[in-house]
Amino acid sequence: TSWGMHTPEGFFSFQVGPDDFVEVLRKFGGEEAVEQWNALMKKIGPLHESSSSLPPLVMRSDLNVVRTIFRYLPALLKPGPATASVAGPLDSILEGTVTNKFLYNWLNFLAFALCGLPADGTTAAAVIYMLGEMHKGGAVLDAPKGGGRAIVDALVRGLEKNGGQIRLKSHVDHIIVDDGNRARGVVLSNGEKIFASKAVVSNAPLWNTADLLRSQTTHSKGAREFTSYADSIAPTNSISHLHLGISAEGLDTSGLEPHQVVVQDWDRPIDAERNLIVVSIPSLLDPSLAPEGHHVVHAYLAGNEPYDIYTSPNVKDKASYERLKEERSAVLWEALEKSIPDIKQRVIKGANMTASPLTHERFLRRHKGAYGPNIPAGKASFPGAKTQIEGFLRCGDSCFPGVGVPAVAASGINAANSIASIDEHLQLLSDLRDSGLYDDTLTKPASAAM
Repeated sequence: TSWGMHTPEGFFSFQVGPDDFVEVLRKFGGEEAVEQWNALMKKIGPLHESSSSLPPLVMRSDLNVVRTIFRYLPALLKPGPATASVAGPLDSILEGTVTNKFLYNWLNFLAFALCGLPADGTTAAAVIYMLGEMHKGGAVLDAPKGGGRAIVDALVRGLEKNGGQIRLKSHVDHIIVDDGNRARGVVLSNGEKIFASKAVVSNAPLWNTADLLRSQTTHSKGAREFTSYADSIAPTNSISHLHLGISAEGLDTSGLEPHQVVVQDWDRPIDAERNLIVVSIPSLLDPSLAPEGHHVVHAYLAGNEPYDIYTSPNVKDKASYERLKEERSAVLWEALEKSIPDIKQRVIKGANMTASPLTHERFLRRHKGAYGPNIPAGKASFPGAKTQIEGFLRCGDSCFPGVGVPAVAASGINAANSIASIDEHLQLLSDLRDSGLYDDTLTKPASAAM
């Protein structure tokens, strides 16, 4: 139910739930912070109820969305004209309510941690929803038993159970778009063609998807428009990682938080280089993730590591690349030493891996290893699942609702629903409600949250 925060003011354990955070605010921000927090939570209460009233399962990218969201419209529009404000940046909600430095810094951090952009660029709806969920009674922080792989395995089981197939080592060379501007399938790097029965869906980043369409721009207006749009969007910075296996012998874990965040300097932008570091020790929660007597540790620079320094003329060969990685990862070691001072002596031989933005680019096939697209709320908006090409849809972190695991999952739902007919979609929602697998009341927690 908590994570550790190392801040310039000192260390504190952030506890989810309705009460504990007030004491943190009082200690580090004074009574002013508490008063402004209470005013903010009162202000966003109706907005949280509105933003949480619309379940992701009803989303789709065509006019039939009116039929799937119709029953939720009264709750969605209940705040009146203020409803539209959640589509703007978080700063627009904080203005006039939050001036306390510590409280604003905290909210700015949450925005960046959630969506990869500071409070002046993160959509207010995302943070409002998170605040409501974190501070309602009974709130917990979930961690998947079996680690991230367990989630992947569950998704694969679901896909294969319903007749789907996972093709590994099957890199796509380009998307086939016919003269009528419709996506027909894909061509793999080995020359194999796979044709679509209903649609082609890409979950690759915006720019990587554009690269799959560039060969089609000579005859497809939609491909030209898509690639032009992609080229106009700047990426955020990237991530550097440190993955370790350590000995737990003699390690006192009684006060060791499984998740920790280090903020170096509030006076620098929250997204400044190496200013924010995230640490995860998941084996503290699930011992099966590491051999007995050991722990796995992950520390990373969260979306604030520049890509270009790794491709500069100074990085001439593997040796200079390794030196740069070692230099850039020093801050990660320093962050880990805040809670495990002797961590370097605990590292198991062969269980020490450093990953750079180039690693992200190569293994995750992400343009410049980017954390996501830089699409600031209030200045631009994330596109939906449908594209300028018929039969070609997208999902992932460069689509609505945006960056972050919850948003990306919602974008996948949106794409899938947009392929299904409206009758199939409505029937699915009805079946889920009737079977008890889906409860509408779960989307309306605001009264309990506030």
